[in-house]
Amino acid sequence: MVNLDQGEDKAKLMRAYMQEPLFVEFADC
Repeated sequence: MVNLDQGEDKAKLMRAYMQEPLFVEFADC
């Protein structure tokens, strides 16, 4: 998996994850 330590990448991942129901809770962190 990609390191979420990077702010810019994290923001992009969050947007992609928000589209996935399994990642909704994860994005809430």
